[in-house]
Amino acid sequence: MRDVRSKGVPDAPPAFPESGDSGKTAPAGVERQAETSANPTKTPGDLDRTMRQVAARLKRDFAHEIGQNPAAFKRRAVHALKVHLPPGPGRPCLQSVTRAVGLHAEGKPWLEVYRACIPGFASLDSASRRVAQWTLRNAAHARRNATERRKRRAQFSATLNGRPDVSPSANGARGLTVEP
Repeated sequence: MRDVRSKGVPDAPPAFPESGDSGKTAPAGVERQAETSANPTKTPGDLDRTMRQVAARLKRDFAHEIGQNPAAFKRRAVHALKVHLPPGPGRPCLQSVTRAVGLHAEGKPWLEVYRACIPGFASLDSASRRVAQWTLRNAAHARRNATERRKRRAQFSATLNGRPDVSPSANGARGLTVEP
């Protein structure tokens, strides 16, 4: 007999409830099934199988949309999948850098930004303060540069893919605007 997991059927619920509400207990020699939603022994084939099932369901449920514009639907589906999965490689953003970028974009002078974003700024000795200022300012610039670099790449790939609906904004390659 084949294993049920190969059919994509979810794990069966526990044979006997954990709570004592029903009064039923497991017969002697029968252990309760563990309530786990994730199987730690998944193989790469399981992922491939699951993705084929998801693709088949999307094709079935969104046949009309796929028929109208398959490439656009595929982009939307991939984007939706990326949104619901954990982030890829890289470090998570530091709150202090995010706050510094926002404050500086509002036009606040760097001294105010330092005071707001560096914990214990007033009590730091001058050498430590200089290092903290330099680190925060460089991190903010690096974040801005990375954002602009990603926007330029997106525009470049859009022009290579022949998408005329994407054009540079009024201030050069700093952003993308969508033409109506």
